[in-house]
Amino acid sequence: MSEATFVGAGDTNANGPNARDSRALSRFHTPHRFTLFGVYQSPFFNRRTDFIGQILGGWNISGVWKFAHGTPFTVINSSGFGDINFDGFTEIRPALVDPSILGTRVNNPNTSVQSLPREAFRAATVADFGCCVLGRNTFYGDAVNNVDLSLYKTFQLPFGENLNHRISVRADFFNAFNKVQYGFPNPDLASVNFGRITGASNTYSPRNIQISLRYIF
Repeated sequence: MSEATFVGAGDTNANGPNARDSRALSRFHTPHRFTLFGVYQSPFFNRRTDFIGQILGGWNISGVWKFAHGTPFTVINSSGFGDINFDGFTEIRPALVDPSILGTRVNNPNTSVQSLPREAFRAATVADFGCCVLGRNTFYGDAVNNVDLSLYKTFQLPFGENLNHRISVRADFFNAFNKVQYGFPNPDLASVNFGRITGASNTYSPRNIQISLRYIF
């Protein structure tokens, strides 16, 4: 079950055995995912055999671009009516007032409150059961948009048996453009911070540079 994962926010099967109200997208639902991998060899100075050619020629660049749609989250109301259908389970999702916002991607701290307006919801009542209670996982968080790059070259050394000694130099740039992936907004209608994004995603890693040197013989 997706409830067993750490992806998503506020996802809970609050309506007990009611399958109709519990049916929804999983926490890890990703409607779109794109990955592009490429390798490029620089053509500059490749034919030169002098010192300049040895230093500046033959460099390779490889990269991976990963783009994935944000995963869903659920809006809740921790101060709601409670057990609105008297089945022994407390319903903590609010009633929806403005259906036009369903499916909204809330991914910008500067506009998240406008994207997820408090006035689009209200506390659910007994009369809302079966018609107006908000579904699970009906909004989306920030997407993954990450580029990893590598720059590398192998230098042939002019000594050693059969002249087969080499040095490989490599620089890896993880999240090369330092693209921030924001976390989910506060999903609790009862909170004063409802709709606000206050931090980064738990899957976000800032730019990291790794440089390696390998001697091959």
